[in-house]
Amino acid sequence: MPSNETHITVGRDGGVIRGADNAAIDLAIRALPREGGTVELLPGEYTCMDAVHMRSGVRLVGAGDKTVLRRAKGFRVPMDIDADYGQLKITPLDVSPFRVGQGLYVRDDKSGGWLDSVVTVSRIEGRAIHFEEPLVMDYSEENHGEVVASGALVSGVDVVDAAVEGLVVDGNKAENFVLDGCRVGGVYFHRSSRVSMSDVFVKDFAGDGISFQTTRDFRLERVRASGCANFGMHPGTGSTRVLMKDCAFSDNVGGGFFLCWRVQESRFENLVCERNGVFGVDIGHKDTDNVFVNCVFRGNSRAGVLFREENAKNSGHRNRFERCAIEDNGDAGVEVNGPVSDVLFDACTIRGTRGAAKGQKAGIILSAAALRFESRACTWSGHPGGNVNDLSRGAGGHRLDA
Repeated sequence: MPSNETHITVGRDGGVIRGADNAAIDLAIRALPREGGTVELLPGEYTCMDAVHMRSGVRLVGAGDKTVLRRAKGFRVPMDIDADYGQLKITPLDVSPFRVGQGLYVRDDKSGGWLDSVVTVSRIEGRAIHFEEPLVMDYSEENHGEVVASGALVSGVDVVDAAVEGLVVDGNKAENFVLDGCRVGGVYFHRSSRVSMSDVFVKDFAGDGISFQTTRDFRLERVRASGCANFGMHPGTGSTRVLMKDCAFSDNVGGGFFLCWRVQESRFENLVCERNGVFGVDIGHKDTDNVFVNCVFRGNSRAGVLFREENAKNSGHRNRFERCAIEDNGDAGVEVNGPVSDVLFDACTIRGTRGAAKGQKAGIILSAAALRFESRACTWSGHPGGNVNDLSRGAGGHRLDA
């Protein structure tokens, strides 16, 4: 850290700023000069009823597992009056549970994904909640429009050159509601570049543990996500040149590591994705030209590596797996759907070790449209359904050493 950099400490019983909630942390971030600086969170638990809002040039650092951000108990209230695109207020049926500074998630039965809104309460007047962020969609009372007091614990939008280090992020899943990963995650970034995360553990978030969308040059080391209600890790919407090292995504309900749309030219080293629902890693829409090195995909309920179905122009082509272990998953070590092409497995171990009843049923299942899958110097074993299940019956031009 440069000797002239501003450094502000935050803590319940000590620090430059006294407090143990997201408001105290945000106050410290806003107090930094324009060029940024470091906000250090002293050991303790910090209650978050809204996200900590990152800025460019800010380093947010805790004391490892001694610094915990914990999501406050959530609630949801139906709308009384429709809330429209661009509107800066909402009228719920009951305004009494809401407080200034709360983070809110706004949706109805016809929204979802990028059409849900994330806002922060700026004032409450009469029966209306006001905020500064315009709504991104129309939400109607007729379509069960609702306001949910829940969301991310750390968030950054249009952020450059920032860092998050040495924190536990506790989503308090039991007291919150599952939200879509396009708009929130336990840690969430959007339209951001050159952000690093290290020694961060996200647990029990009601949604995706970590989500970053439309990003460039993200760096993650020793980051974990576990026990989340959807995916552990969710990069997407055009996230390129990601570097992950020594990260783990385990015991998440929806899956471990979900590459959404256009995750490209990225490198993932020493990842462990295990005991997740559905998949260890899921690759899909234009997720191309990525490399996985020394990764473990183990004990996931359906497949260790899952290629989801897209058309030929938009599939997850040209991905490479080097020295990876893909073992003891459910239906297959690798499951390929649709016209995916030019994927290489180099010196990988693809195996079942738990016997015919409980082990990995097949090594790789290739769709009829898959093309030019190659394996070399790989080890295959323990698959009662066969090491290779090629639905193209040889027409895919595959070169597998199984």
